Amino acid sequence: MTGDLDAEFASAVTRLHDDSHVPGLLSQGIPRSAIYGVRPLVGVAAVEIDNHGWFQFAEHGELALIIADGVPGLIGWESIDEVVAIRPETQGQWWRATAAVQVFGHGKNTDLIDYKTTLGERIRLYESPHSWLRGGGGGLVILDWTLDPRDHFEGIKLECETPALAAEVRRRAADAAVAAFDLIEVRHGA
Repeated sequence: MTGDLDAEFASAVTRLHDDSHVPGLLSQGIPRSAIYGVRPLVGVAAVEIDNHGWFQFAEHGELALIIADGVPGLIGWESIDEVVAIRPETQGQWWRATAAVQVFGHGKNTDLIDYKTTLGERIRLYESPHSWLRGGGGGLVILDWTLDPRDHFEGIKLECETPALAAEVRRRAADAAVAAFDLIEVRHGA
C-alpha cells in the first residue's frame, strides 16, 4: 500500500498546482512552505468517502485536500505512511486511507520530537489535520483515540491547540488509568 500512497500523493500534489487551488489554500492560512516546500504536505485528489472515517482514491469522486505524513527524504518524501482527506468546509472532520498510524505527524517530525524532548520543549498537539496543516505540519494530530498514551507521549510535553483538546487528552489518559501519565505534561497554549 505504501507505494500506492506515494504515487497517489505525488499525483495529488501535481493536481494541486495544475488546477490552481493554491490561492484558496493560502486564503485559509496554509503556509506556502506546506504547499511549495521541499516536502509538500498537501495535494488535491478525487476521492470516495464513506460514513466510517475512511476514503479511497477514485477517478470520478469528489475533490478533497489530501494531507500526507511519512518518512522524510533529503528532498521530498522517502515514503508516505498515511494520508488523510479533508473537505475545506468541514475542517474538523477527516477520512483516513489506511490504519497505518494513530498519531499523524510523527513520521515527518520524528527528529523534531526527539530534539524538543531532549531540550524539555513542548510538542504542539493539533485538533485536526487541517489545523496541523495551517500550523505548517510541525506537531502532531491524534487520528485514533483508542491509542495508549504511553505508546506515543511518554516523556513528551504536549501543548494542545485548544483547551477542549487538552481536557480530552487528560480525560482519556485518566480513563486508561495510565500510571506514568505524570510524565506527560499537557497544557493549552496560544
